[in-house]
Amino acid sequence: MEVKLWRALYALVVSVSHAPRRKREQYADAWVLAVALWAVVHDRPMRWACDRRNWPGWLDTPLPSPSRLSRRLRTVGVLQLLERTLAAAVARLPVPMVKAVDSKPLLVGAYSKDADAKRGRLADGCFARGYRLHALCHGRAVYRWVLAPMNRHDAAVAPELLPHL
Repeated sequence: MEVKLWRALYALVVSVSHAPRRKREQYADAWVLAVALWAVVHDRPMRWACDRRNWPGWLDTPLPSPSRLSRRLRTVGVLQLLERTLAAAVARLPVPMVKAVDSKPLLVGAYSKDADAKRGRLADGCFARGYRLHALCHGRAVYRWVLAPMNRHDAAVAPELLPHL
């Protein structure tokens, strides 16, 4: 089942992919995203997807190392490709009448030195440091999302998301 889902996702990634921007990159952005999706579809860590033993025998493409995969997943090209893939996947779903804006707190540890993580209120009235993932949901699929500090409320971030409808 997972291989079938990954093949459909890989075809979607390749269909929205762009031409390589730099010739010196060993792995194309589409392949980096495909390796990451292999881990996500199988609910495993990224380093698991970089191990040849966890792939089917028909795969003959070289795999990136876990450190290279982690670095490349943070590049602008891969992030833009992920956003285009998400938009293409959502466009293939039927259009529901209901849209929703919601958020999920992403906490950091108490001793984190992250200067961007701010202190904000959680749903149960407690306070914590971290970020909040604000998502514009299109039925059951996430249409657009924004990562903001914990102290930004849904009502403050919603005007940024609504023009994308």
